[in-house]
Amino acid sequence: MRLTPTSTTVAAMLAVVSLAIVPACSSDDTASPSDTTTGTVPRTTTTTTTAPSSGSTPGSDENQFPGLWLAVPAGITDEKGTVWAKPAAGETLRSPVDDGVGGVVYLRCKGTASTCSIEDATVRDKVPVPLGSADSLLGTGTYQQTRVLIASWTDPTIVPDQAADTSGLVAQLIDMDSGRITTLPKWFGWESSPFTADVENDQFAACFGEGESCGVSLGTTPDNMVAVPGMDPSTVMSLALDPKGKRLTWVETEPMTGNVNVVTMDLPSGTPTTVELQGDNDPPADDSVTDGAWVAIRTGETVAYRQLDDGAGGGSSTTTAPTTPVEGKIPVAPGVTEMALRSSGGGGSANSVL
Repeated sequence: MRLTPTSTTVAAMLAVVSLAIVPACSSDDTASPSDTTTGTVPRTTTTTTTAPSSGSTPGSDENQFPGLWLAVPAGITDEKGTVWAKPAAGETLRSPVDDGVGGVVYLRCKGTASTCSIEDATVRDKVPVPLGSADSLLGTGTYQQTRVLIASWTDPTIVPDQAADTSGLVAQLIDMDSGRITTLPKWFGWESSPFTADVENDQFAACFGEGESCGVSLGTTPDNMVAVPGMDPSTVMSLALDPKGKRLTWVETEPMTGNVNVVTMDLPSGTPTTVELQGDNDPPADDSVTDGAWVAIRTGETVAYRQLDDGAGGGSSTTTAPTTPVEGKIPVAPGVTEMALRSSGGGGSANSVL
């Protein structure tokens, strides 16, 4: 999942607030999320998707790579240009996130509104499932054996208060099947926010921070997130847990340079391993996303892939990178503003809202 503004460049994050890490992101509370349910999303359907349109054609070896979800002026498409959702006049579609069952979750926004409607296009050419409203989508995954979406939303009943470190934004956990909404406490402060988040098999991961930098936190419940010890803040663009919640992968970029690193860590307390994917002499990336098994880096109209995990380890401490990882590039259509990998991992990608 993703936070507004819609551009995923690090430069956009540099333009907002100063670098810091906020201690309020962690909590010692142990209350069950079910105690903080704030509502249920109506299950009516009011919008439709459109027929596919032509787009860029991937290279001849495209079948080696996972697919993509792309936000473009035409709407939400896959890497081949097939349209899954189309904006009406005056609308913008943004924040694509894989829904874990073959479809895509995204935001349908009217005009310049920051709070938008959530839709889940589980099947192309069918009416999408409405999932309420959000300002950003952070990630999808599984919690208590249920498909869930982590999102941020502006609560109109909250008055922002700098002295109390209180934001009008709140994080929500949305049951993607029933529409039940649970508020996640203390995920937002006056200027702090989660850049990106994921949940799999009851394991939560998020990167909390300000400006261009954040720190990774983990928790078996969303209201008791604890920072990973001994880690320096960094610019994390995307993170993902494996389906078992036993391995965490995140992508770091260095502002205003072409450097992109991928970091992997076995949970609960493994040693992080860093691999450089792009160096100083490479052009700066526009998007860097991961689902734990792959990394995709977009520069302009080209997406470069690298395989991280061939699945042999099953998401355990025995998981290692392939001896000869699959790598390659495909072209994508012009005008891409955001992207996500088409996979069941559901990892979110970052864009600071502040």
